[in-house]
Amino acid sequence: MDRNKTWTNLALGIAAAVFGVGIWIGYNAWLLASVSFGLWATALILTAPGIAVASLKARHGSLGYIPGAAAPQLIDCIERADLLLRAIRLARASIFIAISYAVVLWFCQLSGMISARTFVQFYTVICAAAAAAYLPWLDRHEKPAQADRENCRILLAEFKMERSASA
Repeated sequence: MDRNKTWTNLALGIAAAVFGVGIWIGYNAWLLASVSFGLWATALILTAPGIAVASLKARHGSLGYIPGAAAPQLIDCIERADLLLRAIRLARASIFIAISYAVVLWFCQLSGMISARTFVQFYTVICAAAAAAYLPWLDRHEKPAQADRENCRILLAEFKMERSASA
């Protein structure tokens, strides 16, 4: 196992731990009816996908596509790009899920089903800040990963055509 992959796996483990701690704090916030615990839980849960994307981006950036590379390197680059793109979609989905939950919370607050105005306000601010920070950042990392994946696919197709023509 190469050193870069070890650090990536460690970073993914940290992202999973941050998410798990966020869930645990959220559960305790629910039990204790604590607004501050709930807000910390929200921040941790929304931070975890970003940590995962950053770690996968670091691993993906270590290879990139190399013109004239051998087929195994191209396949590895495609797999890394696919993994990064999946993590980006997951991070984007988590932001939209959090925003949709904020809409539900506001509906419940305004209809009188719950009485947690302070939490709903702060939760909305956290979700808006996360969306404002994450979405452009994710877009900025998504486009190069898609380009690398496409370039590697083209080079791999050319490699296969050369191989079949020489056979």
